[in-house]
Amino acid sequence: MNLAASHQLRVSTNYVDSLARIGFPSTTQYLMPTNYYAFTDKTSSTVGQLNSTFKSAVNELRMTYQRIRDNRGDAAGQQRFPFVQVDFPDGTNVRFGSENSSHANKLNQNITEFTDDFTLIRGRHTVTLGTHNEFLKFYNLFIQNLYGNYRFSSPANFAAGIAQSYSLNFSNTSNPLEAAQFSVHQFGAYAGDQWRLKPAFTVTYGVRVDIPRFPDKPHANPLAVAEFGIPTDQVPAPTMWSPRAGFNWDLSGGSNNRQQVRGGAGIFTGRTPYVWLSNQYGNTGVDFTNIAVNFATTVAIPFVADPNSQPRTVTGGATGRQTINLIEPDYKYPEIVRGNLAYDREIAFGMIGTAEVLVTKNIKEIFYQNVNYIPLSTLPDGRLTYTKRDPSLNDVVVLSNTGRGSNWTTTFKVERPFANGFYASGSYLYNRAKSINDGTSSVARSNWAFGSYVNFDVNNPPLATSNYETAHRVTLTASIPIPITSSVRSTASLYYNGQNGQPYTIVFNGDANGDGVTTNDVAFVPASPDQVVVINGTWDQLNAYINGDCTMRDNRGSIPERNACHAPWINSLDFRYGVDVPTGGRTKVELTMDVFNLLNLFNKNWGWSVYPNLNSPITIGYGGINAATGKETLNLSTITSPNFQGTFTRDDLRSRWQAQFGARIRF
Repeated sequence: MNLAASHQLRVSTNYVDSLARIGFPSTTQYLMPTNYYAFTDKTSSTVGQLNSTFKSAVNELRMTYQRIRDNRGDAAGQQRFPFVQVDFPDGTNVRFGSENSSHANKLNQNITEFTDDFTLIRGRHTVTLGTHNEFLKFYNLFIQNLYGNYRFSSPANFAAGIAQSYSLNFSNTSNPLEAAQFSVHQFGAYAGDQWRLKPAFTVTYGVRVDIPRFPDKPHANPLAVAEFGIPTDQVPAPTMWSPRAGFNWDLSGGSNNRQQVRGGAGIFTGRTPYVWLSNQYGNTGVDFTNIAVNFATTVAIPFVADPNSQPRTVTGGATGRQTINLIEPDYKYPEIVRGNLAYDREIAFGMIGTAEVLVTKNIKEIFYQNVNYIPLSTLPDGRLTYTKRDPSLNDVVVLSNTGRGSNWTTTFKVERPFANGFYASGSYLYNRAKSINDGTSSVARSNWAFGSYVNFDVNNPPLATSNYETAHRVTLTASIPIPITSSVRSTASLYYNGQNGQPYTIVFNGDANGDGVTTNDVAFVPASPDQVVVINGTWDQLNAYINGDCTMRDNRGSIPERNACHAPWINSLDFRYGVDVPTGGRTKVELTMDVFNLLNLFNKNWGWSVYPNLNSPITIGYGGINAATGKETLNLSTITSPNFQGTFTRDDLRSRWQAQFGARIRF
């Protein structure tokens, strides 16, 4: 809408209503249909933008309002039921009932954003002054195991209704669906200048400041201060500065041999996902009660099927004061220093080559510790074991910062745009990434337990390969015009992507270190049969498995570092054919056909995508310390089972070829 000759107003709105059914079966766990959960998302977004032009300046004002309603729960028509896991002798298990993180899980967000950018041109300078401000309001309902969580060590125990572990969470308030509710105000301002120092040399520099503030505080729990010295009603209040500078140097010198060097460096800050900070509001230790009986074959908990009548006292069950989530008083949002340097050049036959290196170093990154677990002793493999500092509590997880972690990427690319619509390009990328914690979950305890799989010390994880390391990646792209008639055009396109699989770690099935988590201890790799006791299999079978796994065969006699190897190489080839249909007017009609994973169409054994389940295949059981020998016991029931399908899980959907047809009309 033109308000005046120099003022244009545009308002747009968007609405999304989606539904998905989700589950994560693997080679070791089978999910019954009831254990899948439904995820619904309803999002409405309205944006207003006012562009104004002045003599030597422009101004862009944007106002945005988003209303997001996410709900995770049982599928429509499915009855609520406790979460149940039944273990089998070969190390596999079956799971059914309501998925334990979906018993009460809802997130409502109201987000208002205000942004204004004023750009002024003065001689060789283009100066931008701006502000970006966000006002967020959250309602986060998350109660795990509200209907109860049971694990049975065998089908026989399940048939008898006697479970070997039990967990329940319930509200201490008058509201059985107590939720974390809080607001965030984030203020930001920035200033920058693009300075054309010389016709062939441009410098860009600027600075930004971000100031998040939390007007609402979590409930106070005096116990947290008395035992751990950190109050629960503490919220972060960082002020973060981000200076940066870059340059672009045209080396062509007026010749036809075009080339340039570009680069830059600076400090960049990002937003902590607010679901991580919501843990401090929902887990103060006074809002909920948790009953937990850790898994052991000697435990005998009667199973109760009614989700509304779960027992609040059980024999051998510790009635805790729920997990307490704390935050260090000087916690800052993630902050990195990053620099890049690139060279672009026209090389030969119209081809353009690019070489670039990008280096990143953490200044502030997330770090989790469970301060309620303290070292107790040491296992034969050198791993620390733990006991609770306060047995009446469950977990006391502290969110703080670490400066450790980095990544670097180098990229080489060649592209050749041809006349008449032909195009071809190829690129190679190599990436290495190191981290302490990859923030793999929305739950603080899970980030502590699984964001850094445990080698030796669960509260002091070493720097190791990140879950998100790419390693090698190759891409090839081609676009070929195919005329049909003088007025009907078509184009065929191919896109190939080949890359290393995800980094992964083999972990024990069992709680080796006594931290209350059964699948986060990196498996010890024996160098000889006299180092361990093997059950449900032979040393030769274990030795063969070790020799066949790249995370284990080079780490004999030790505990490998997290993500010591990558899953197998993945090849993917996609094809598109599009036809432009003439209409005789300004309207454009395009008909398309897409074939995804074309390799699998050619051969059913090609184009497979395999992955390590949650970066941690669970293939070796931990049987504790053998009383007679004092050595650790390794249970091989999984890898020796006739049903064992290998270390990795095939992504069934991505491993199949798929085709879709579409039509697009543009006015």
